[in-house]
Amino acid sequence: MRTLSKGLIASLPVLFITACGGGGGGSEGTSNNDSTANTGNVISIPATTQNSDASSGHNTSQLNFNTNIIVDSSDLSVSGTTKIYNYTNPQVGLFVDHHDKIELLADGKKITLTEDFSTDFGTSYSYTLPNNASSYEFMYTRNGELVSEGSLDSLPQTFGVSGTINGEDVAITLDKSANHTYEYISEHLICKYNVDDITALVKSIDSRNGEGMLTGDYHKNLEQLFDITIDSLKTEFSTCSVDVDFVSESETINRVLSSKNISIFPISTQLSKVELF
Repeated sequence: MRTLSKGLIASLPVLFITACGGGGGGSEGTSNNDSTANTGNVISIPATTQNSDASSGHNTSQLNFNTNIIVDSSDLSVSGTTKIYNYTNPQVGLFVDHHDKIELLADGKKITLTEDFSTDFGTSYSYTLPNNASSYEFMYTRNGELVSEGSLDSLPQTFGVSGTINGEDVAITLDKSANHTYEYISEHLICKYNVDDITALVKSIDSRNGEGMLTGDYHKNLEQLFDITIDSLKTEFSTCSVDVDFVSESETINRVLSSKNISIFPISTQLSKVELF
């Protein structure tokens, strides 16, 4: 099961998408061309320490090597974040100590990782990737022994958006690529007050359970969406916009994963801002 962290993607450096399951559970329902993914044996290497807060304090069969890659359509940048967590508590990252090692390659060249640690999220590795590499490789080892590895041969395509307002109707056209799926994951009504020009998030809606999947373009009625009209907004605010976060996944990426305890989720993102007045 995939869980996509919601919010203003354009302002977030990372989204953690976790594959849920026990022990050997993997990513279910992925749209990528990954028929060879998750078919290998889960490597079982005993814990090397007694520290349950560290990855080395767990048998590798109970760990997930989780990577999220975001292609930002607005500036063509590619950012990624990797962490390790235990299946029994996927929301809490683990401290990755010297017994365990993460390595990433793009076209055979080593990617520089920036390591960060927090008590809430454990150790996370952030990095930038080239957007035109022909291979992206991800490896997790313990004491030099390979635990899991994965690779991608491409990334999702970037896409443009164009939004208009007609009366109370908001329409956003997406510049789509073949063999990609598109989804809106959050909608925001953002305004500035007439006094002091202070920005306010008037209302925010997150899509749930795939309700934001698009078969065509985006069309919503403002009053039905936010239970408010443009005329009523004008009495309180100087300017307002509807901001919609879109994500896209490619169905043709050749994603090869060595076992069920590695997950790699590449998406492209785009923020559409439709000015109401």
